[in-house]
Amino acid sequence: VPALEADRRQWLASQRLKGFERIAEQYREILVSTYGEKKGSQIRYAEAFEACEYGSPLTQEKKQKMLIDF
Repeated sequence: VPALEADRRQWLASQRLKGFERIAEQYREILVSTYGEKKGSQIRYAEAFEACEYGSPLTQEKKQKMLIDF
């Protein structure tokens, strides 16, 4: 990992952004149904989560807290 902040950001982008782009394409249908056609089709990067059966229930209210409004 580079020492300078700008170099670290560039390095991190080169390591992680392609994966976030693949996730956005993989879950495009869900993004469109969640954010609408216009916003959902324009989202370039996404992160996917899986609910755990051992954690607290994933209610609709908790799902809404995880969404970012663009």
